[in-house]
Amino acid sequence: MLFAALAILSASQAISMRTVWFKTVPSTGDSCIALTDSKVYALGRSGTALAIDIVTGRTLATRYLGKLTPAIGTSNTEGVFAVVDSQLCRLRNTDLTIEWRSPGKIDFPEIGVAVTPGPDGTVAVKRLRGVSFFSATDGKRVGKQWAAGFGSPASSPLYTEGGVLFMSGAMALVDHKKDKAIWTAKVGQATMSETPHIERDSIYAVTKEGLSKVDLATGTIRWNVKGCGSVSPVVGEVVVTNGGGLSGYSTTDGKKLWTVPQLATLSNALKVGSDMVAVMYYRGRSVRVGVFSAIDGELLQESGHLAQYSLTGVSRLFLSKQGTIIGNYRTTAFCLASGS
Repeated sequence: MLFAALAILSASQAISMRTVWFKTVPSTGDSCIALTDSKVYALGRSGTALAIDIVTGRTLATRYLGKLTPAIGTSNTEGVFAVVDSQLCRLRNTDLTIEWRSPGKIDFPEIGVAVTPGPDGTVAVKRLRGVSFFSATDGKRVGKQWAAGFGSPASSPLYTEGGVLFMSGAMALVDHKKDKAIWTAKVGQATMSETPHIERDSIYAVTKEGLSKVDLATGTIRWNVKGCGSVSPVVGEVVVTNGGGLSGYSTTDGKKLWTVPQLATLSNALKVGSDMVAVMYYRGRSVRVGVFSAIDGELLQESGHLAQYSLTGVSRLFLSKQGTIIGNYRTTAFCLASGS
């Protein structure tokens, strides 16, 4: 059963999620994953990359690549991209061999690097001192490095119809093909892992100062709420944040509608179905994933034990084309589905 079907459940009928598959990623520490329609790609700090069948969890390819920074990006049309030995590389999606390397070494940070393939044949990469763009075809640099006036960007680059969006000390929408900024907005200093969320004609973003709603076309700040966690999806008329608990805010005026206090979240909150979100958290020493109502914050469904909690760890949740939740925590990757 897909997660869309969970909308019929009431809060009192919370059930257990089913683990479809579970995979250990060879790594000396953190790992990261990215998805296409049919595969999950995983990288570990040990230098090994995996290609995994998204439905069965079967390993389709394994390859040792070298010194890896936990950063990978995929596109069904552009390919698989990873950071190997301080160079952006394109991997063949069948056997994970390296097809090309970007020229020269790049100042990638040890944590927080992001690789984002775009719809225009470029790949945006968050670097130590800026955002750079590369050709998805041959790895050559496209345009200038964006950093001046914005500090060291903390958010993952996000492609929109009007340009590429990123945040650091300010939020900026840039035209990377013409090397010009379309607008900037002083929303505050971004956190290390923060990525803005776009819904219709608005941007929702969390900085150290709070949650902001920004007009996508002009960069005008519509409202700001102090003291929020990381922004996640917009579900209907509710924008969900996590960090220090899971909370829901009105998209109209930023009013807090509900909160799940003392929930120690570990991942992004992920929209599943029409009015629910999934998030990873820990209870005691056990890492779990729960599905919550975006209307009132009620817990609808929870997974069993997925991993042992660690003080550090990179984690991420994705919704597959098949309707399952794909996630990772430290050296594990997993697939979850409704247990009913």
